[in-house]
Amino acid sequence: MDMIEPKILTHADILENNLTEDSDPVWDPAIAYTVATAGSEVTSVRIPWEADQTTPVMPVKRYELIKDSAAGHYPPDHPSEWLDQGATNRWRMFNGDLELPAVADGTESTDSGKIAVKIRSGKMDAVGLFGLVATGVTFELYDSNDFLLETRTYDLMESGNIFSWSTFFYEDRYYRRDLLHDFDLYHVSSLKFILEDTRQDSSPQLGYCLIGKRRYLGQTRYGLRTTALDFGQTFAKLLEADAHVDADKLDYVQGLLSKLYDIPIILQANNPGIDFESFLVLGKYKSFDLAYANDRRIPLNIQMQGLTQQKR
Repeated sequence: MDMIEPKILTHADILENNLTEDSDPVWDPAIAYTVATAGSEVTSVRIPWEADQTTPVMPVKRYELIKDSAAGHYPPDHPSEWLDQGATNRWRMFNGDLELPAVADGTESTDSGKIAVKIRSGKMDAVGLFGLVATGVTFELYDSNDFLLETRTYDLMESGNIFSWSTFFYEDRYYRRDLLHDFDLYHVSSLKFILEDTRQDSSPQLGYCLIGKRRYLGQTRYGLRTTALDFGQTFAKLLEADAHVDADKLDYVQGLLSKLYDIPIILQANNPGIDFESFLVLGKYKSFDLAYANDRRIPLNIQMQGLTQQKR
């Protein structure tokens, strides 16, 4: 059982992003905004920095004007005047909202019709992509001189629903929505991923990208319990898992879990050689329990609730 401790990304960490920015203008503190009259376009603005107009914010968000706003009224600080519309398409994959994914629309600066992003990955060794709508994804790892070190391509089609020739030819294909990729650890490196969707009339989408450091917790035990909370058009994964933690790692595991409370993390409950998507969860843990049983191994019980995401 592993947990991915997330890296908090800034704009400086995003080296490449081929998605075009939304066309809404950047909020101007010198303008007094008024609600659009009937038949006019809705007034929306982008917020790329903090109220000081200097510190960049991550991710960039859109705000819709719902009430006349005086000049200098910074939208995030005036929710009665400006409605938070979430991250712009270019930055949605870093917003932690699986219900509003980033989508390639064919206007990309490079790799048209695909999602191509490059991130600083120094001192990191794992990346999770969640809320995927794609048929394949390629990862490329580069060193400090931008020399390609390794590459790996995943075919996201699963064969779990193919039971006969009939299902092979006539059933819809099942594609993974969540993927965890491990890569070699370097002091300075960058990781690029490229998503494509080769299905007709379909474009690649990505709900959330989390890059971080893999932290080993213990050996997962049999008896994992997985289910989901149903919200109609959306759902959230639930996972309860038990593991054996080495006794001398008690303080380390307790401290790690306490530090990551109420922070979106990845729990990977598969043991080596097993790769069930159901046991890979992006979310926040609800609770954990460590019981000192003996001097060798300590039982760990952890309950995870995934972030809400769209149904297939």
